[in-house]
Amino acid sequence: MTRIVGIGALALAGLLGAPGVHAACPGPDLAVVELSIGSVESKRPNTYDFEISCVIRNDGGADYVSTETAQGIHFYESQAGDSEPHRLKFRHFEALPMGETLKVSRNILDFPAEGNEGMKYVCRIEYDAGLATDDQTGNDDCNPINNSMELDWSAVRALLQGQMGNVIPGAPGDFRPVAPGDMPTVRTE
Repeated sequence: MTRIVGIGALALAGLLGAPGVHAACPGPDLAVVELSIGSVESKRPNTYDFEISCVIRNDGGADYVSTETAQGIHFYESQAGDSEPHRLKFRHFEALPMGETLKVSRNILDFPAEGNEGMKYVCRIEYDAGLATDDQTGNDDCNPINNSMELDWSAVRALLQGQMGNVIPGAPGDFRPVAPGDMPTVRTE
């Protein structure tokens, strides 16, 4: 399952997977809880440098314990028409205690303000197929519906302009910085 995040991805990060908001799971529940953009700079007209980050957290009722290479955080960029997404970053991990987080970040340089309609960034927790059948409950994710989050092009643009405090030229619908009370659009597939 994938959550598609609209304009307020930074605000959404505090709501999705916040302690007390998620459904209780007796075992480990690894969840993507944040996909955000920060450290935005514009060194040349119509281009941006920024950091994009993905945070996962164990929201379940038990520690996650596995082997180091059996699961990882995958960070992708996908353009319209791509047959396969481009992996930007990958991080293996072995354990994630209850309530603890892991973060993966990537610097994006010279990102054009125009011409990226149809692109998106995706953060996903992926597991080796054998984990589901190995009889080890410490490496079973009891809620796989929250293992992925996406930022589409309109959300990326809105977050970039919101942090720069300007309107991105050519933005459809006269995008302006997001007001603090605006809520994002979320769709679960």
